[in-house]
Amino acid sequence: MITLLLIFVYTFTDIDNTEAYNLFDEEHKLVVPTELSAVPDVTHISKKDLADTIVGKIYGEIRYLLSHYYIYFSTNSPDFKKWYDSDFFEMDDKLKSSIVNGLNTNIKSIRDLDPFWLETQGPYLQARVTNLSSMILRLKNLMDAQSTKYNNVKDDQELSTLAPEDRNVWLYNKAIYIVENLKAGLKNHEDGRFPEVYKNFINATVEKKKIDAVFSKIVLSI
Repeated sequence: MITLLLIFVYTFTDIDNTEAYNLFDEEHKLVVPTELSAVPDVTHISKKDLADTIVGKIYGEIRYLLSHYYIYFSTNSPDFKKWYDSDFFEMDDKLKSSIVNGLNTNIKSIRDLDPFWLETQGPYLQARVTNLSSMILRLKNLMDAQSTKYNNVKDDQELSTLAPEDRNVWLYNKAIYIVENLKAGLKNHEDGRFPEVYKNFINATVEKKKIDAVFSKIVLSI
């Protein structure tokens, strides 16, 4: 019995000291043991590959979330659909105001927004925003670990000129903006400020067109 105990203590100490059980090795790679033992043969996943995977999940979540708003606005606002089908990626403030005013024409109370809220799955928005925010934080932590300077990627940069290494940074910035607008729209709805609700969701949905232009043709492992 004593012999078995000594073997266990020795083995546990040996496992604890091995570099294979550090989260990231000296090459900044995530270490994933191939089996539950101290075998030095491990599969390495680079931080870049891990970031790409998280980016794929963020894109999928944003695309799914905003698709409901895209369908609603395209169906209920001819001006929005005309813009979305055009070659433009930016929507000026004048057009945004015109679209919001048109959508608000028959809105006299927060109850009048019930069809919009149900069609866009508003009751589930808080949970989805929380999930998206969690993914964004994971991406930020990885970019911080790699000393990525997110501000180097300009918002007005030509979408077609984005280098592969810049796409993650660009999506991070876009995702933050989208989450801020979704939270603001949710808050306006909760507070009954019905004239203000559409504006934030229009802002978020406009970004879908840009994000699809960059990521829709890229196959990412999720």
